Amino acid sequence: MPGGPTPLGLFLSRTVKGDWAAALRVAAWPLGLLLVAACALGLWSDDDLDDLDIGWGTRMRVALAALLRGIGGGFGVSSDGSTAVGGDRVVGEAEVSGLPLLATVLWVAALAVAARVTSRRTVPAGPSAGLEAALRIGLLCGVGGLLLGLYAAPSYEGLELNSAPGLTLLWAFLLSTLVAALVLTRGGTGAVAAAGPGVRAVVGALRTAGLALVCVLALASVVMLVVLLASADEITADDVWGLLVMLPNVGALGLALAWGAPLDVRWDFGSWHTGRESLGYGELSDLADGWAVVGALAGGLACALLLGTLVARRSARRGEQLLAAGFFVLGLLLVVAVAGMGFEARFHQASGPVGGGGLGDGALGGGLGDGGLGDGGLGDGYGTDTGNGLDSDFGTGESFTSSAEVGAGIAELMLFALLWSYGGALLVPFLRARFGRGGGPGGPAGADGSVPGAYPAPYGAPAGAPWPPPYAGPQQGAPGGGHPAGDTLAGPVPGGGGPVPPPPRRRGLTWAGLVLAAFLVVGAATGGILHLAGGDGKDGDDTAAAEKSAAGEKSSPSASPEPGDASSRTPGPTPSASASGAGTEEDGEGGTPGSPQRTSLPEGFTRADDPEGFSVGVREGWQRTVQGTQIDYEAPGSDDYLRIGVIRNTGQTSYENFRTLEKGAAKRDGYRRLELTANTFRGRPGARWEFVYTSDDTGRTIHAVDQAYVAEDGTEYSIYAESGYDTADPGREQVFSTALRTWDENGA
Repeated sequence: MPGGPTPLGLFLSRTVKGDWAAALRVAAWPLGLLLVAACALGLWSDDDLDDLDIGWGTRMRVALAALLRGIGGGFGVSSDGSTAVGGDRVVGEAEVSGLPLLATVLWVAALAVAARVTSRRTVPAGPSAGLEAALRIGLLCGVGGLLLGLYAAPSYEGLELNSAPGLTLLWAFLLSTLVAALVLTRGGTGAVAAAGPGVRAVVGALRTAGLALVCVLALASVVMLVVLLASADEITADDVWGLLVMLPNVGALGLALAWGAPLDVRWDFGSWHTGRESLGYGELSDLADGWAVVGALAGGLACALLLGTLVARRSARRGEQLLAAGFFVLGLLLVVAVAGMGFEARFHQASGPVGGGGLGDGALGGGLGDGGLGDGGLGDGYGTDTGNGLDSDFGTGESFTSSAEVGAGIAELMLFALLWSYGGALLVPFLRARFGRGGGPGGPAGADGSVPGAYPAPYGAPAGAPWPPPYAGPQQGAPGGGHPAGDTLAGPVPGGGGPVPPPPRRRGLTWAGLVLAAFLVVGAATGGILHLAGGDGKDGDDTAAAEKSAAGEKSSPSASPEPGDASSRTPGPTPSASASGAGTEEDGEGGTPGSPQRTSLPEGFTRADDPEGFSVGVREGWQRTVQGTQIDYEAPGSDDYLRIGVIRNTGQTSYENFRTLEKGAAKRDGYRRLELTANTFRGRPGARWEFVYTSDDTGRTIHAVDQAYVAEDGTEYSIYAESGYDTADPGREQVFSTALRTWDENGA
């Protein structure tokens, strides 16, 4: 005789036969909200959009695709070759990463409100009715997201927008089902109440973590809004609206920064410009006389205490409190990971140009490297690791790739979020117990009736409500096993018997505690390992060699090295001499930058009268190449070279420029600063920067030294040399010292 239907089959059968009309009413809220918001955003326009003659329908569909990105959809643009950029027809695609969390918040809020309103109007048909309704709502939301995604795919003059409807279907279903399940099973009834204590603890911890995540991120967003508005010199209405649209993303990244995770910005525009910047505690210490770090720590502490307060008030058992903190960390890592934004573009020229010019002209060209991070002697990533420059025009079949990304360091955040979250979850219950507020094991009874060892009442149930039938059992002094209104589960019960003994130890909570402990240890260890692995990557040998080199180069400024001698490396200035401008160790044999006192060239060197107007002594046979505003003299068959950088009308000192460049250079493997000081170069304010790093291509340790100064006409000149650091060759140091002695900015 065949067996009866399985529990899963019965569950799916009840789901299919359930109230789809009620589920549709709930799903219509978030779907309708996104559609209305897209229609409103489509009304916005400006002069640039008006010139392109993009209609309201196209603008609305683009806005809808951007909003669907907030629930997991895609946002990419592709060209079929009929679009002209700078006079050339291009083929390729560009894709945006990161989620606009404001759209996610609106979706979740609308769904939660609708589910809550609907649940109050319906009577549950069984213990699993809430989960069945959540599944129906998730399916309808997923199908609705699919239809909206198919609609949000406009095209305009050869450009086509792809919103990835399949991804929208998947993530809308998962997100909506989870949110609806948490709302509809709230109140300690149904399938959750009938489950074991371990499941009840996990569900309760998950709800607490979700509420804490919303509250903490809301606090961080408000704080970031106030800080950014207060620190801005000039701000327009468009800036405020843009900040409000991205406020949840800004709040998530601000919380990561306050808890110790640095914010990283990376960009790569091919040979035009490549760089990386980082903002962490070190950079904050340079702002507002160090008070920025104090403010960040204070904000991080406030968020941790808010988390601890919510955990202590909603969870009476220590295991559940720690489990809620663990769920909070997981949620925070997920939110911060998707809060970062970026893009990646890949295009190549289609056959048959449509006119003159190229991609470098006009919108995407126009001097991306001028005056930027790449100038000042270092170029786009310190010379040999970057390759040759890209001409301003696309040749036939040439390609262009670019990318940019801003986000927080997830490895560092994993480590510090564990410390802050569990610190708050442990500290606040202790303080509440210490000062008579209760709220955790080991403390006196609080206002909510929680006492040591008492199992909490079902979530959403009033104080003194009876236990669910599977765990109720008759209680003394109360008819039917209940309690009088206002009574507590462990307090004295009328009719005698004394306090009810605490329930026996639950195996489910024991396993939950073990899993939590393993997560804490493994997560902290993994975060620490990833944090260390993401550092400068140098080993002890490189460090020792760098320290030895730095010590050897701090020789007396009065020394006069002979050409070709190992001591011909230009000695670094002392801090006092550099700060006062009295240091003349970079003056060579005297003279001025425009009229140096000429010295004889060492054997094997020649004077190069450059077409850019300067002259300098270089090795014979070295070949001249040009990369934007930088002129290189490269050694044939070697990675050694001398680079002269020229920046017209610079708006900063050479020392400030070096400090900015070092933020990106410090991310390179094996980077170690040997010297970075302000000095004078033949009477003009300048700076000297010397460091080592590991080449990405060859794995060799590279030594680099740069002397820059600002001329009287406001032009910054940089004299920069690179050579191998792992082989002893005193002749290599002659290249830099000879260039300094023979430098003439006005030419021969």
